[in-house]
Amino acid sequence: MPNPVDDYVQFLHGQQRTGTALSADRVLTGYETFLATRQKTPGDATADDLLAYQHHLSTSAACLATGTLALSTQSTHLSVVRSFHRWLLRRGFTLTNPTRSLVLPKLAKRTVNKDELSQQEAQALLETAGGVVESQKQGSAAWASALRDVSLIALGLASGLRRKELCEMPLTSLDVERNEIRVERHKGGVGRVLPVAGWAMSLMVAYRDAARARLLRDRISDFLFVGTRSLRVGHETLAHLITRFQKLTIAANPDLVELPGKHLTAHSLRVSFARLLFANGCPIRSVNELLLHNKLSTTALYTPVSVDELRHELIRVHPRC
Repeated sequence: MPNPVDDYVQFLHGQQRTGTALSADRVLTGYETFLATRQKTPGDATADDLLAYQHHLSTSAACLATGTLALSTQSTHLSVVRSFHRWLLRRGFTLTNPTRSLVLPKLAKRTVNKDELSQQEAQALLETAGGVVESQKQGSAAWASALRDVSLIALGLASGLRRKELCEMPLTSLDVERNEIRVERHKGGVGRVLPVAGWAMSLMVAYRDAARARLLRDRISDFLFVGTRSLRVGHETLAHLITRFQKLTIAANPDLVELPGKHLTAHSLRVSFARLLFANGCPIRSVNELLLHNKLSTTALYTPVSVDELRHELIRVHPRC
């Protein structure tokens, strides 16, 4: 007898929603385990079972590793289960949807808490990464690795792409003549062509033509950014090199007094891209398109407006000020 959870996960994979599929598989496996304690399956679960499951998520039994699940995580689990039951109803596996009366936990207003780089800090970070390239013997493995690293950081700051999109970018994505890159898939969305600053494209082309083959040696990879022992740069490698370059930049630029207190991640590059564009006059609708956000409200989280900025704009444009 087919397992509806397996079918649902395969359905998500078929829609190229790999990350969602992996998350759903993990959540729904736990959901099935909970229902089994009540001698139930997803096909015959009732509204009372869903209320009991919601209560279960708020207890320490739902997460033995850390004790309790965060409210946002509980909400995510319930959202996955709700989507799953909607799919069951559409596909005829069930006649009713027991999640109709389910009320998700009320969460605080979302914010983007990642530390971002100022324009001066971003410039210093790139110069530091470029200095590492110059310090290596041209043509060596260390030189090739350093050129890859600075190209990867440059693309993150110049495009605002997500970590997954950076690490898994195909080699064929670059359009050098038009200074464009093609993002095949982005968080469940369809492909999109994005412009990239010429200086970032020049770095990527230099890496692609002069260093990439040195890192691959006799291996073949479809990815632009390759590892020394893998066919693509891993997420951990990207996190490590950002931390490394931050430390080197701090040592070389003691005047950047705020940089030592920042926790930089791959997402920090994305936030920096958005806020630097917005601060320099880029319309929020354009920032929205460049970040590949489905909703303008999501982009607004990346581009906060201070009270001083609101006061300045009010005085500038209000007819009675």
